[in-house]
Amino acid sequence: LDRLTALVGRQHGRLLQLLRELQDSVRTREHLASLQQELDIARRIQRATLPRRPPPVPGLVLQATMEPAREVGGDFYDWFLLDEHRLAVAVADVSGKGVPAAFFMAVARTLLRTTARYVTEPAAVLARLNDELAADNDETLFVTLFYAVLDLRSGRLECVNAGHNPPLLRRADGNVQPLPRGRNPILAVWPGQRFHADRGTLAPGDGLLLYTD
Repeated sequence: LDRLTALVGRQHGRLLQLLRELQDSVRTREHLASLQQELDIARRIQRATLPRRPPPVPGLVLQATMEPAREVGGDFYDWFLLDEHRLAVAVADVSGKGVPAAFFMAVARTLLRTTARYVTEPAAVLARLNDELAADNDETLFVTLFYAVLDLRSGRLECVNAGHNPPLLRRADGNVQPLPRGRNPILAVWPGQRFHADRGTLAPGDGLLLYTD
């Protein structure tokens, strides 16, 4: 009887332990489900901030797609008219993945658009953007960015590559060549940096491919 009582006691203790583990598992699953729902909302919000329709410019074709490695990510692309004759395009990649990169991406994109409205030269735009991002960067994230302004009347392209993958230029005759990578620093690490622009021309039938890794 003593042995049976001890066995029942051990089994009862084991059952209570299993019940506690089950309760913890249920709470964990509920917490994970809540986090997943929040990440799904963040993913939809992030996608909604990206441009969907190109500006109504005759003869100009703009197409883009993004597939983040997780629910949210640090890559972004953008295009917007600075005035009726100038189009700004950008593609960028924030270091890291997930929620921190996504937040930093949102800040970088907002600051880029705001700065580009008031600063004319692309090199000066990135210098101002770099200073703003580096000022409060406690997480020590960084951004690689390609930013260009296209004159819709002449096809003149002025671009700045801040440590990003060099875009590919496809001429109308099928010849493909990368744009100059340049020697500009990445963004958000060192304030007070100077940036230099490269210039070229897009002729009718030419295409430009911007991408991230």
